[in-house]
Amino acid sequence: MPGIPQLWRHTLGDPAIVIGVVDGPPDLTHPCLTGANVEARAPWWLPATPSDGQGREHGTWTASVLAGRPGSILPGLAPRCRLIMLDHPTTDEHVPDPLSAARAIEELTEAGAHVIQYTLAHHSASDDTHPALKRAITHALEAGVLITAPAGNDYGHCAIAPALLPGVLAVGAHRADGAMFYFSNHGPAYTGHGLVALGEAVLGATPGNAGIKAQKGTCVAVALVTGATALLLSLQRHLGHRVDTHAVRQALLATARPCTPAQAHGQTERCLNGYLDLPAATAHLLGTPDTRQPPPAPALVPARAAISAPARPAPRPSPAATPGTPSTPSTATPVTITTLAERPHLADARPAGQPASMPAFLNHDTAGRWSQAARLDRHFPHHRLVATDPRGQIVGGGQAVPFALHAPGRDGRLPDGGWDDLLLWAYTDLQHGTPPDTLGALGIWVHDSHRGTGLADRLLAAMKHTARAAGLAELVAPVRPTRKHEEPATPMADYARRIRPDGLPADPWLRTHVRAGGRVTGIAPTSMVVAGSLAQWRAWTGLPFDADGPVIVPGALVPIQASLTHDHAVYAEPNIWVRHPLHPADRT
Repeated sequence: MPGIPQLWRHTLGDPAIVIGVVDGPPDLTHPCLTGANVEARAPWWLPATPSDGQGREHGTWTASVLAGRPGSILPGLAPRCRLIMLDHPTTDEHVPDPLSAARAIEELTEAGAHVIQYTLAHHSASDDTHPALKRAITHALEAGVLITAPAGNDYGHCAIAPALLPGVLAVGAHRADGAMFYFSNHGPAYTGHGLVALGEAVLGATPGNAGIKAQKGTCVAVALVTGATALLLSLQRHLGHRVDTHAVRQALLATARPCTPAQAHGQTERCLNGYLDLPAATAHLLGTPDTRQPPPAPALVPARAAISAPARPAPRPSPAATPGTPSTPSTATPVTITTLAERPHLADARPAGQPASMPAFLNHDTAGRWSQAARLDRHFPHHRLVATDPRGQIVGGGQAVPFALHAPGRDGRLPDGGWDDLLLWAYTDLQHGTPPDTLGALGIWVHDSHRGTGLADRLLAAMKHTARAAGLAELVAPVRPTRKHEEPATPMADYARRIRPDGLPADPWLRTHVRAGGRVTGIAPTSMVVAGSLAQWRAWTGLPFDADGPVIVPGALVPIQASLTHDHAVYAEPNIWVRHPLHPADRT
C-alpha cells in the first residue's frame, strides 16, 4: 500500500492509540496474532452466542491486517497500536441493527478508542437511521473519535448505516488494477465524506489452521483506511503533536485523488471523494509540501475473464465457469447484468457473434442434454444471468440452480458427481417441493469481445447476490480449472494444491473464486461423464480411437478411456469444489 513503508520508518503504531473494531471474534492463536496487542471483547448486552464460522474468519482476517505481530508472516499495518475487537454475532437471532450498533460504538468510545471501525452494516431505504445510533456517533465524534465504515457491496445507489451518516468516513473499494468494483456502493448519502481504497487480494489470517487468505470487498478497503488512520495518529504522537482525529480525517478527504471516467465505468460518483492517497494525506497533515509528481490514479489493467459453453439457446453452461486465457487490454463498453426474470424477453436471444465454447464432446454429457430439454431457464430464471452491452447484445451470462444440500441423505456433503449431481438434485427438489438452502453454480461465460474486462468477476459476484436475495446460505461451484487441460496426466488433487508465493491458487479461475471469498474444499471426481461408442467419439473429436487405453483429447482435463473390445469410450471429468459461504447478515 503506497505510503505505508514511509510511515513505518517513523512508527509502527503507538500503544497509546486505540483502534476499536466491531467485527467477528479473532483467533488469537494464529501465529501472527500470538502476542499481538489485541483484546477480544464480547458484547455483554447480547445473550452469549457461539460465533459462526464466517464471523470468526472475518474477525481474524481484520485483526491480522491491523495488528499482526511485526516479524510474523502477516505483519499488520499498525501493530504497535492497541486493538480492541468487539464481537457482534451475526446469526438469525442476532442480526446487526441500529440499537446494537449504537451500544457497540458507545462501548468502544468508553474504552478510549481513537478510531472505530464498524464493519457490520444494516440497510436504509430513507438514507437515515435510528436516532439512538445517530446519538452514539455524535457522542463519539464529540469525544474525538474517528469512525470508519464500509460503503457496502450492493451494486449501486445503496445507503447503509452507519456509513451513510455525515460524521462517518465511508469507504468504497477499487480493484487491484485500479478500476472501481461495480459492487461498491455510492450515491448522495456518501457525498463529501467518503473515499475509496484497495479492496482486492489483500492477505490476512484465517482461523483454526494458521492459514492465509485473500479477501475482497469494501470490508477490505475499510480495514486499510483504518490502519492508515491509526498510523497517522501514531505519527502525530511520535512527532510530539497533539493527537487530532479531525485533522487526520480532513487530510484523508482533502487529498483523495479524483478517478477517471474509465476507472469509474463512466460514473465518477462511484469513486466518492476519490482514491486514498496516503503520501499526500501525510504531507497535508504535517503541513509540508508534497514534492512528488501528481500521481495518476491506479493503472487500469484488465483482469482475466471467464469463458465456458455457449449461453442460451445454445448448449448448457459448462462446470462453474471455465475461464479463458489472458487477453490484451480491452476497451469494452459498459455492460448491464440482470437475471432472466428481470428481462424475460432475452430468453431466446442469441449472443453477439460466436462465444467461445468448451470441447464439443462435453455437449453429450447426459445430464446436460437432459437439462437442455427441460429448459433450465424456465424453471430457474432468477438464477440465470444475462449481460448485455449498450446495444442490447448478449456478451456474457451464467446459470445456477438452487437445491437442498442439507436434505436427509445429503447432509451437507458435496457430491462426487459434481456438475451432473447438481442438476439431478435441483430438479428432484423442484419436483418434490423441497425447500433449497444452497445455490449451485453451473457456469459463467464471457464473449471474446469482453474478455479481460473483469466481467467474469462481476458475474460471479452477481450470482452470489442472487443467492443472498433468495435467502440461501451458500454458493457452491464445481470449478473446471483454466489450465488443467494442458496437463491431463496430472491428478486433479495435485493440480488443486498448487499455490503461488502469495498463497493464492496457481490456476487463474480458482484464484478468482478464492479472491471472491471462496474456499477450495475437495474434488468431484466424476463431475461430468460422457460415454459413447467409438464411432461417436471419432465424430466428436476427429481422432481415430483405434487402441485400448487412455486417449488424450484436446480440451479434456483427463484422458478418455477407450475399449476396442466393448466398442465404447468414457470420459469422467473431475472438477474442484469451491464453497462460497454467504453471511447471514451483511458483513461488508
